[in-house]
Amino acid sequence: MPRNSRAQSPLTSVILLTLLAALCVQPAVAAPGDVETVILFDSIAMETPESVVVDAQGNIFIGSAFTAEIYKLAPDGTLSVHAQLPVAAVGAPCDGGTLPAILGALTLGKRGKLYGNFAACELENRGVWQIEPDGQAERIIELGFDVLPNGLVLVDDRLYVADSLGSILSAPRGGGAAVIWSAD
Repeated sequence: MPRNSRAQSPLTSVILLTLLAALCVQPAVAAPGDVETVILFDSIAMETPESVVVDAQGNIFIGSAFTAEIYKLAPDGTLSVHAQLPVAAVGAPCDGGTLPAILGALTLGKRGKLYGNFAACELENRGVWQIEPDGQAERIIELGFDVLPNGLVLVDDRLYVADSLGSILSAPRGGGAAVIWSAD
């Protein structure tokens, strides 16, 4: 399998995705010793994998929390940036706070669409994003600064957003207003 050819620093984070890739094309349980490094992420460049999903064609999508990039690892081993969400300053705290912008969970939708939670520092970019199969991204659900989006799941035609601050929000898959579905 071809490897990522980007230059790596000594502090590179190594992510093992072989077992996930094996689920797409091989039996669910790999034999001992069958682990292989297929992608190297550079922690100095703030490449921090956060969420992984696999589509029906065997493409593996990996969200990078701080760079707001969504990588695509094709079944032939080709690695590309599938989408880039708008992040003003990679890794910089939002408005003097402690947290930077964070791309959280990804989930798969119908017809090859991806959805991603993005806790952007700018209100106009904060929310749930829909990513088309060609990589075009659009924010479809607005979320305020009172929500720290974490988990994300699509059930039927509704997206459910787990809020790290203590609630679960729900909104139509096609976009619209998020409402509290469950609160702590």
